[in-house]
Order: sequence, then structure tokens, then C-alpha cells
Amino acid sequence: MSLSIRTKCQNIAEENWCYVGRNTHVSEFYSQLYSWTKERRFIVVREWKSEGAQSELFKHIQYTYRILTSDLRYAPEMIWRIYKKRATVEQRIYELKEDIGADCFCAEKFLRPGGPDRY
Repeated sequence: MSLSIRTKCQNIAEENWCYVGRNTHVSEFYSQLYSWTKERRFIVVREWKSEGAQSELFKHIQYTYRILTSDLRYAPEMIWRIYKKRATVEQRIYELKEDIGADCFCAEKFLRPGGPDRY
């Protein structure tokens, strides 16, 4: 995470945060990174840190931050709700691959509903 993005997250004014429930707030800003040809929208999710939790993006005493980039034209809280539903998909795929070796099986061997001639 670039220093400029971290700084922009930490400098979002308190009145620009929208409470979405369960000690979670969202906000947004626009920025263009060095290799990008245009400015992009960043959605920032700020959650109150639970006891003993550690911030992954940067050190800030009270909050854990997550950042999304999106070209969806919805309000920041709606984008967070959409992405939140998909947030654990990559972790589940990793667990399948690492825990039960599901990265090397052939899906063609499974029987399809209605029999193989249906498709």
C-alpha cells in the first residue's frame, strides 16, 4: 500500500464517515496511482479494533482499515455490502487447496444432473 493512499485514509475527516453497523464505518476518496492512466475511486472501510486485533494496512490505535477500488456508481456503504458478501471466497478456495488438496481434481469426471447426454 502506497504511503499516499495510507495518508489519505488516515486523513478522512470524521464527518465524511458513514456508520453502517457493528462498529463499522465507510468513506471514499479518489486518487490516481503512478501507473494508472486515470483517477480511481477508493472505498475505505473502518472497523473498531477488537481487543488484541492487529491492523494490517497501517498502525492506527483504534481502527482496522480495508480498502476497495470500484467503478460501481453506488454509495460507499452499498459497495461495501456487495463486496463483503464475497470477501471470504478467496480464503475458502485456499483452504480447499491446502487442507484437502482440491486443486488437482478433474471436474469432468463428476456426473452431471440428468446424465451426461443432457448437456
